[in-house]
Amino acid sequence: MGLTTCLERMSETGTPAPEPEKTPGEQIASPASALEHPYYGRAARLESIVLVVVLCADFIALSYYPDGSIITNPPLVFAASMLYGLLGILRKPAILRISMPAQMVLAGIGCAFGPARFYQWLFVPLVVRACFLVSRRAALFFALICLVVFTVAYSLTFEQRYSSLEGGLAALLFAHLLQLSVLLFSAVVITLSLLAEYQSRMKAEKLAREIEEIARKLERTEIGREIHDSLGHSLTTLNLHLTLAEKVFESDPQKSKAALSLARDFARQSIADVRFALQALRSDKLRMDEAVGRLVEDLEKVHSVKVTAVMTWPALNTEQAHHLYCIIRECLNNTQKYAQAKEISIEAFHDSECLNVLIKDDGQGFDPSLPRDGSYGLMGASERLAQLGGSFSVQSSPGAGTVVSIKLPL
Repeated sequence: MGLTTCLERMSETGTPAPEPEKTPGEQIASPASALEHPYYGRAARLESIVLVVVLCADFIALSYYPDGSIITNPPLVFAASMLYGLLGILRKPAILRISMPAQMVLAGIGCAFGPARFYQWLFVPLVVRACFLVSRRAALFFALICLVVFTVAYSLTFEQRYSSLEGGLAALLFAHLLQLSVLLFSAVVITLSLLAEYQSRMKAEKLAREIEEIARKLERTEIGREIHDSLGHSLTTLNLHLTLAEKVFESDPQKSKAALSLARDFARQSIADVRFALQALRSDKLRMDEAVGRLVEDLEKVHSVKVTAVMTWPALNTEQAHHLYCIIRECLNNTQKYAQAKEISIEAFHDSECLNVLIKDDGQGFDPSLPRDGSYGLMGASERLAQLGGSFSVQSSPGAGTVVSIKLPL
């Protein structure tokens, strides 16, 4: 790989075709996207800081060594520094092919006619920026070119500045090259490591978003399947009651009326279930206050039960809201079917860690240790809470009403 190839890679623009995932050793990004990288701005600030430090070192060298032993050509050195900084400001991908090599040459001029131990630092930001624009091998090759430029520039004016040191070029050049090599290759390793870490973090965040989306779709699929099953059961029961009402309409009007009343209840409940299911499938945020409010409204209208609801709901995901709605619905259904309650209270409150729901009634109560109608519904509610990591408890005794306690960790 030559210098022309290295610089041509810096000037490439456009969006590349989709390729298999690349390792950190391969090309990081095109210049256009590299300029938008959050770390690239830090590299630009590093360049500005280094340039300011070098200029301060120039002024100090001129004040202590005005004889020109350190800075042999001050106008040329300061002009090279200013032009280096100006080229660093230009960020368009089209000029990267010219600006970075030019900055490398200007840094070499500073090393030749100024304090080399400071001007060699100007190569470091260039190598760091190269890591954003080209592959790892190209960045290492660019660092090697910087070492060559420094060697040539330092050797050109060594005799002029250090005429009293006979044979000292090799020793001083080796010392400077060793220092610069450590600086440049450390910069390459650290920058590539940071870029690899950033890429890994971005991939992890993307994967987390994809997993979250898949989980949301699975939740909705499960909800849809469950609603399909429960709605099918409700419609089947509705059909049975309507058939019964039709058959006994003339022979037993009272029985027909009771069957029609039950059929109406099943129809109303089916409509509420479908309404909630559509909301669950269409929205990521379900309104529990509205859903439970509709259950309460239907219960009051149909069964003349006084319901007191004091509810403060936290933000719940689709799965939590759906299961909680089904549990509350099951509890209210059991209350109106078996408890013969006149008053029901629903309380929902939460803190940062837990949601608590209390459902109380003044019904006839029961012995929780004995099997009874509706016990399968309570078992299903307990299983739902266990699936969410919560707890479900029932306190009741004959003639003393019932208290259902729901705790759901947030």
